Amino acid sequence: MLRIDGRVLAASVVGLFVVGAVLGFVAAGTGLAVPVSLGDDGTPTPAPTDAPTAAPTPTVVDTAAPAPTPTPTAVDTVIPTPTPTATPTVTPPPPTATPTRTPMLVRRFDEAEIESELRRMLNDWREKEGLQEFKTDGALVADLNAMARNHSVAMADAGLTLHEVDNRSSADRYHEYNVYWNCWFKADDGNYFVTPDDNSLEVLGRTYAGRTYETPNGTDYNANETAVAEDIFEQWTNNAVYTPRLSYSNATRIGVGIETTRNNEVYATANVCGPPNPNQ
Repeated sequence: MLRIDGRVLAASVVGLFVVGAVLGFVAAGTGLAVPVSLGDDGTPTPAPTDAPTAAPTPTVVDTAAPAPTPTPTAVDTVIPTPTPTATPTVTPPPPTATPTRTPMLVRRFDEAEIESELRRMLNDWREKEGLQEFKTDGALVADLNAMARNHSVAMADAGLTLHEVDNRSSADRYHEYNVYWNCWFKADDGNYFVTPDDNSLEVLGRTYAGRTYETPNGTDYNANETAVAEDIFEQWTNNAVYTPRLSYSNATRIGVGIETTRNNEVYATANVCGPPNPNQ
């Protein structure tokens, strides 16, 4: 006969009671009946429960903006620069050297001869223009020459070509030499008298003798008295102010004065006169 230890039986009953209580508590909390089965040793074994179904993992959809399509980089097309055809260099011939002129002592130039050459050139020019020649002698001409020379000396001392030097005008000099009232004459149209006022009867010039000097047309050199006189003559007859003063048809006399300096400068003055009395 099978004998069961009372202690084992008691423990089994207690265990059964506890398992039942727990199951009852769980069933009461969930509202579900949990089936219980007894094992071989009488111990209640809970019925297997279905494992909870795991919630499906949501599929993450990538919502990021699509990467921009790369823009192809423009590649500059290098166009080769054509190599210019070399032009043969033409070497110009060397410039013709200006002959060097040896400076001359200014004392070698005769001032009186320069004055004489100027009078000759002016009278040749007036004759070609159909005008009467200037008289070159007489007391009045001598006074005009002295007046012209005196002013050329004053210009040389000042180093300037001016009508007024030392506060003395052209008209003042005509008065000082007592020729002012003798040198009036009628204008070509006969409507007024030409007087020494406003420098109306005076022309001035400056050049160089025996040395090179620069002009608008290049380097020049006056080697003798004729060359000096010709340079001054060209200045006067190509001057829009002086030419009319030398071409009055009623002008009958002219005084010419030349002065040179140690720097080979030449200053020239000419004073025109045409007295009312042609016999004077």
